[in-house]
Amino acid sequence: MINSARYDNGEIKSQSEFTEEGFLKADAIVTRTGVFFYKNLDGTVRRELRHPDDVLISESLLSMKMIPITNNHPVERLVTADNAKRLSVGYTGENIRPEGSFIYSNLVITDKETISEIVNNGKNQLSLGYTVDLIEEKGDFEGEEYDFRQTNIKYNHLSIVASARAGSEARIALDENDAFEISQTEEPKMAKRKVKIDEDEFMVEPEVAESVEGLLENMKNLSEEKERVESELGSTKESLEKALAERDNAKEEAEKLLSEKEEGSEEKMDSKEVEKRVRERLSLIKTSEKVLSSEDLERVDSATDLEIKTMVIKSKSKTANLDGKSEVYINARFDAVLEDLPKNQVIVRGTKGKQTVDSDAPCSESSRSKMIENMKNSYKLGGK
Repeated sequence: MINSARYDNGEIKSQSEFTEEGFLKADAIVTRTGVFFYKNLDGTVRRELRHPDDVLISESLLSMKMIPITNNHPVERLVTADNAKRLSVGYTGENIRPEGSFIYSNLVITDKETISEIVNNGKNQLSLGYTVDLIEEKGDFEGEEYDFRQTNIKYNHLSIVASARAGSEARIALDENDAFEISQTEEPKMAKRKVKIDEDEFMVEPEVAESVEGLLENMKNLSEEKERVESELGSTKESLEKALAERDNAKEEAEKLLSEKEEGSEEKMDSKEVEKRVRERLSLIKTSEKVLSSEDLERVDSATDLEIKTMVIKSKSKTANLDGKSEVYINARFDAVLEDLPKNQVIVRGTKGKQTVDSDAPCSESSRSKMIENMKNSYKLGGK
């Protein structure tokens, strides 16, 4: 059993009409029963039987209802959901009926260009595309011999074609077992057509001309698409470069403003500000002396205010977790520690034990001067 596609000849009857919308409605012979001759890709001919028992069963006839109509067979071989929107120029109807050995179908053509080709150019032949399972079977049907029998016939599309040969095999991506119906006698030679490639003209058979013209049209479309994509890419690249330049300019402006602000702040720092910071630093150091160990006190001089406050908090609460906490949070915890400390007391640690002294006792002038100098220098280095 071989699954393959078949393309059979049909004919639009003379009875046709136009709707108010400009659609073309017609009745057509789309296929028949009997022995068909098919030309394979290798040029050989195969005789296949389309027996009434296989052609006229309801499952097969139902598959012919409301299938797409195309202008020539699709290059893709069959119509699917992926290409139907692009290929469809109309549909078969629901009035599918056998009459003798023939099968008729009503149809409607909705595409203006296809209708014009039918009316003005006489493109009124049909070719029914469908799939079958072939069974190798030799026999005789109504006096005609055959070698294969078509079964499981499922219709896919109906094509408007220029000649009774149902179009050009060269234009379709045929599988090795696909074939077109041909007449039982040798095919007559067909008149050649002129086809132009660049500046050169060639006389070729009509089906070859159709194939070449289709390829040329595809090349034109691809070229236009390439130009469109390149244009969009160029525009995108230009926009990206502009955005990057604006970002760099904004970064330079921000760095310049920040530098000017820092320089201005340093210049505005007068003696009163220095004095204020000295007092705050001295007060913080005195507080740390009440609670910190000798080892921690050795680190106080090189620590920032926030680091000293952190050490004080942890000395009073061993389980305190200050990792990742904000400066506001640490300051609040430090203020809470201050409220619990004894007033007016500082612990001085030495080798001979602890001594209690008045925390408000003034420090020496030399110590104060040294502190002021340190505060000035630490500010220039970023502050503590």
